[in-house]
Amino acid sequence: MADNITNKDYITITDKTVMVGGKPTTAYRGRGIWWLKNLSNDFKKIQRIIQREYGAAPIAMRVMSSETNGEYASPGNPSPKHGKNAWVSFVFANGVETDWVFRYSSSSASDCAEDCAYYCGSNVRDDSVFRVGVFGAVANKIKQKATQTESPKVGQLIEMDFGNCMMQLKIVSIQNKAK
Repeated sequence: MADNITNKDYITITDKTVMVGGKPTTAYRGRGIWWLKNLSNDFKKIQRIIQREYGAAPIAMRVMSSETNGEYASPGNPSPKHGKNAWVSFVFANGVETDWVFRYSSSSASDCAEDCAYYCGSNVRDDSVFRVGVFGAVANKIKQKATQTESPKVGQLIEMDFGNCMMQLKIVSIQNKAK
């Protein structure tokens, strides 16, 4: 993800909540989020589809309105500055993040803020061409990391995302408690 994009610039959707800036919300960029009640349930459907197709389910979908235009289902580098163009990105528990991928241009920046999460989610859920655009570039990383069964090692860093904060834990010792 571009360094200048923060979690206050986009909507984060998980299977439990919708957030901006790590805090639950009902609005984005000054507008109520359209179809808010269904976003987490729709995300659960997306998780099942991506799990089936790529071997690992995402833990979060990020959607952003941007002034940057793009080409449908193609990765790009959107600006965090508010505009009428919708972009989507996904995060996986194993650390894999997809590029920002362009979805559409709305009639206005305010319309985009209101409905970008719904339309981006429906495209990922219902359009296999769009899914390839989002996940194609990282498919091997998703599959590879999802199938790794190596035991953790002393010194290894583990990242944990709690929505409003990201923690890195370093393994300092391993104890086998199996009897």
